[in-house]
Amino acid sequence: HCTMVYGDGSTYVGEFKADQRSGKGEIKLGNGIAITGKWKNDKLHGACTLIYRSGVKLEGHWENGSREGKFTLSQVVDTSAPPTT
Repeated sequence: HCTMVYGDGSTYVGEFKADQRSGKGEIKLGNGIAITGKWKNDKLHGACTLIYRSGVKLEGHWENGSREGKFTLSQVVDTSAPPTT
């Protein structure tokens, strides 16, 4: 595993091959989106999960950086916040 920090504030932690993201990894983009999944030739490839700043979660399959097939959208519950009454 390696860590790569990009100029836009994004951070990738995961596997590399030939100086490209390849294998399992997670990237946290400067805009607050977190992407966990598989990479091939520096592109999302395989099962991936995106979590947006709003808490919306998108799960599905990617092929060479493009979404493929059906995706599941759900809302992530913030368990770190105290319950409201």
